[in-house]
Amino acid sequence: MSFKNTLNIPSTKFPMRANLVENSSKYRDFWNSNQIFWKLSNREGETFTLHDGPPYANGNIHLGHALNKLLKDFVLRYKALKGYKINYIPGWDTHGLPIENRLEKQEGSNYKNKDSLEKRRACAEYAKAQIEIQKSQFENLHLLCDFKKIYKTMDPNFINQELNILYEFLQKDLLYWDLKPVAWSWSSKTALAESEIIYKEVESPSIYLGFSVLDNPKLPKNTCLLVWTTTPYTLEANQFVALHPDFNYILIEGNKKRYLISKKRFHDLKNDIGLRDFTIKEEFIGSELSGLKYRNPLNGREGTTICADYITEDAGTGIVHIAPAFGLEDYLAAGKINIYCPINEDGKFQLDTYFKPISGLFYIDANPIVINFLEESGSLLKSEKITHSIGHDWRTEKPLLYRASPQWFVNIKKLSSDVESISFTSSPEWISSHLKKLISAREEWCLSRQRCWGIPIVILFHDRKPILDLEQINHTIDLLKEHGIESWFEKEASFFLHPKFKNLKDVEKGQDILDVWFDSGCSWSILENKKADLYLEGFDQLRGWFNSSSVISLTSQQELPFKNIIAHGFALDGNGNKMSKSKGNVIDPIEIANKYGIDILRLWIAMNNYLEDIKLSESSLESAISTYRKIRNTLFRYSLSVTENLSFDPSILASLEDPKNRYIYSLFMESYKKINEYLERFHFFRAIKEMMDFLNIYSSWYLEISKDLLYCGSKEDREFKETQHIIYDILIKSIKLLSIFIPQTAEEAYSYIKGGSVALESLDPVEERLDIPVYIWSKFFELKDEIYSHLEDLKNQKVITGTHEAKVVINKDSLKGLESLNLKKYLNIAELEVGEELKVSKSSLPKCARCKRHENISGEVCTRCLQLI
Repeated sequence: MSFKNTLNIPSTKFPMRANLVENSSKYRDFWNSNQIFWKLSNREGETFTLHDGPPYANGNIHLGHALNKLLKDFVLRYKALKGYKINYIPGWDTHGLPIENRLEKQEGSNYKNKDSLEKRRACAEYAKAQIEIQKSQFENLHLLCDFKKIYKTMDPNFINQELNILYEFLQKDLLYWDLKPVAWSWSSKTALAESEIIYKEVESPSIYLGFSVLDNPKLPKNTCLLVWTTTPYTLEANQFVALHPDFNYILIEGNKKRYLISKKRFHDLKNDIGLRDFTIKEEFIGSELSGLKYRNPLNGREGTTICADYITEDAGTGIVHIAPAFGLEDYLAAGKINIYCPINEDGKFQLDTYFKPISGLFYIDANPIVINFLEESGSLLKSEKITHSIGHDWRTEKPLLYRASPQWFVNIKKLSSDVESISFTSSPEWISSHLKKLISAREEWCLSRQRCWGIPIVILFHDRKPILDLEQINHTIDLLKEHGIESWFEKEASFFLHPKFKNLKDVEKGQDILDVWFDSGCSWSILENKKADLYLEGFDQLRGWFNSSSVISLTSQQELPFKNIIAHGFALDGNGNKMSKSKGNVIDPIEIANKYGIDILRLWIAMNNYLEDIKLSESSLESAISTYRKIRNTLFRYSLSVTENLSFDPSILASLEDPKNRYIYSLFMESYKKINEYLERFHFFRAIKEMMDFLNIYSSWYLEISKDLLYCGSKEDREFKETQHIIYDILIKSIKLLSIFIPQTAEEAYSYIKGGSVALESLDPVEERLDIPVYIWSKFFELKDEIYSHLEDLKNQKVITGTHEAKVVINKDSLKGLESLNLKKYLNIAELEVGEELKVSKSSLPKCARCKRHENISGEVCTRCLQLI
């Protein structure tokens, strides 16, 4: 006899196969046609503003882009579920050298031969095209935003805001023009900011040489100042030699030579640089040796000794060669003098150098020539190679040098007191103090760049000096707002002159553009309230966007542009290496999405602790796929199949009676509370882990032992109704929670329950855990785990196919405290007996033809089933 028609057969049209890739556009169209983002950003309620740090408009998106955008999307979706009106405008950083380099590579001499205006037009068109490419790729990530409403740093309104902020810097006397050494990239032909510098280990020369002191009554003839340097090429630009005013210096003599050296360094170095046979003849305090005249051993120029407090005795000789053109400390020590800078923008020596053999040479190529000359002339004491870390251009990865050039600077030191008083929260917590330290440590910001694709520093020059009259600058800005920024390149300088300067002749326009970090650092100005609730970017932005935004906002509006910061780690390969095409370890997010579906990519990202560097590999991807299948088929599909057509009655959950129902619902409430707490801190990876930890016990135990009731029990039974309501409530709450991470799948599941979009739902409030006997349930699960480990052996030996066929004998002491629980039912076994020790075997009881339980029956079906049919 068939009993199929008497059973509650689970039924749902929710498919087991996700078909995520095939259905992706369907749900994207659904969200767009229903204006989901518009509704969330225009509804009533408190506004939550997440300000988008603009990615650079160049090339396809990579995994780092996906990581950043998806983390932002998780935040926005969570805040939307909490009832906030969300404010998020995607942005793009459009100016700068990478676009110029790309066009130069693509077009070669065609690009190089264009004038500035033609280059700018070509760069603008390229940037627009790149934005469209990236926009379409970002749209495929199921991001909750409107890509028709974006901001670009090349937009006229954005530029006007930036010019207003630049004017404020001038008003507050924070912007100045000076000739001083800056980090110079000969490969990019421009000055660089600290955030644009990467450091690499390189091999450099290390030489000790003598500067001959000219006749002086304090010292015997032929005395030399002993100096150490790792940049022999800078000797051409030597203008001073410095000593510390308070250090002890000694005159040493040996091998027919005399040297001045720090007393401490002599004892440290004498065996290493050939001074073992030298003896001390006289001792001086550094200040006594100031004002000595000496001759440069390379080019014969005379110089003077000075005192400088920054000199240390950690390395070298305690005596430092000063080339003000090639180092900021040297520049500051020298004071206001005429700086001699013999190296041009290409990193090559000018043709009129004093030491002729290096004229026209690349600065690094000059080193061996300088060393050979010093050795032949007898001025070199020792030469060797050392390995140390030096700065490189982050774009070209070529070494840079410090070189004096006329630049625009921002005085950041004036902000130090403001920085100390600011407060904001950050995740990780160390970010806030670290950012403050980085800003406080900055003396100045070199704001100018010697390129054409950017926002010009719109200041006129007369007699090679800037006209810093505020009326003049304001007049220029007003004209640029009226005629557009390109008019700076189209019109003569005289067009921008204020009437009061109309008689000035030989006026020129400044040729420099603003650092692109100034562009993006002004982006907070597009916000309605000029302040965001959250900035969320990678750790590298501590020296980049976080930093520039903070400096500019503190200067302009005396407060930070954000309330909170989240900094995330980098996306690395499975071995913790940076991804690069040359290593062949690049993971393309678009390829992952096209192969497995966007929800898989999103879940993969969400499962990782983004507060540190993330190692992404095939194995971690497989883990995400496995997690997704469990969510889809166990939590969503199964739950839908056993709750179809349920008429939900909240009062049933408010008065649960069955012990196992009270336990699992209490456990879920506790888990739900933790998940909400994690989400409130944006700890998405912890929220998902907590959810999966609950799902493991929920699916492997509760749903498993409930199958008999749900398939074979009476729908009118109180326990049946409780179980269905619990499953339904957990399903609804889980769909809402998981819509943050897998919106396509959550939307699909939601469509089988309600109309509309789950994105417009609200998270249910957290309820207190039910009062349950925690000790009893802890003891039960300890017993269950012990019994199941034995039953697993029977399953492996093919004695039983599942726990429902098992007979278990338990020692009576093991049952103490568990008398209130239906152990046979909760253990999902056929028989339970009390004995001397734990034993497991296959039950010999017959199986009910309807429910398949092993029961003590005489007929075809068990007593329970007989009553139901």
